[in-house]
Amino acid sequence: MTMRILVIDDELGRLPHKRGEFLDRWELSPASRFSRVVECTFITSQHHRSHDIENDASLAVTHVANNPESWALVLLDMQFDDGPLLQGEPTRGNPNFGLRIQVLEQAFPTLPIVQFTAQAQKDLERQDGLYLSKIDGSLDDLRLLLVEHGRCSIEDKKLLLGIPADTVVGSDVMFDLYAHVYRWARADTPLLIRGQTGTGKEHLARYFHVVSPHRSGPLVAVQVSTIASNLYESELFGHEKGAFTGADSSKVGLFGQAEAGTLFLDEIGALPAELQAKLLRVIGERRFRRVGGTSDLKVRCGIVAATQDDL
Repeated sequence: MTMRILVIDDELGRLPHKRGEFLDRWELSPASRFSRVVECTFITSQHHRSHDIENDASLAVTHVANNPESWALVLLDMQFDDGPLLQGEPTRGNPNFGLRIQVLEQAFPTLPIVQFTAQAQKDLERQDGLYLSKIDGSLDDLRLLLVEHGRCSIEDKKLLLGIPADTVVGSDVMFDLYAHVYRWARADTPLLIRGQTGTGKEHLARYFHVVSPHRSGPLVAVQVSTIASNLYESELFGHEKGAFTGADSSKVGLFGQAEAGTLFLDEIGALPAELQAKLLRVIGERRFRRVGGTSDLKVRCGIVAATQDDL
């Protein structure tokens, strides 16, 4: 089923070349894979009156009212308000600022509305409400808005999040969990998964890998509890030849083996506290040093750890 997005924006509604730029920017052009399941409709609520241009919220209301349940998401230009455009764009000091979203919310209380704005995404995270940045918002941000707030079927959500078709996901709670893992994976941020034995920690680690920027590399999984206590550092970070008795050759280590891929450290709670602290520094600084080495190496992999313990 096609997910329909209504974009209410003055430039996009009036100017075809701007619509083309939008579709390319959000990977929704006809040639993109995402465009097969997402369809965008562009409108403007501006009209000419005498020699002036006016914004009229009723035009958007009328368009939505034709089939309000058909919209998976509405992207609403944050600078769009009722009344004449006197000098430039409306500002927050204008008493009518934000009136348009109120008009739509009152007319369609269940309509999933996201304010589309020229502010940076990181600044929007501190504000109430749903926002998407025109400047640096990503396709991942749009996918997550559709999954977490849009009107989408179960199959649509699985497609948006890259969940394997044979995976059974039947509740909003589970989709919220997958959305969180997707967000962390796409941001290439280390992830700690806590849960009892049999709750699917390894499954989530594998999902993290396949949706991450490192999906084309290897997934290196290890149960930390199976590593001999005197070999923790050597196994994790590798060692140089002659670093200790018996080190007859150099060893890459797990971080090296997982280069360009993902390292999954299961049962991380088995690692001694002092080594957990060292591992945290490695994760934070994205650098490590082999046992017996004299220079630091960059961490070039995604990192997932799992435990049933309260660390």
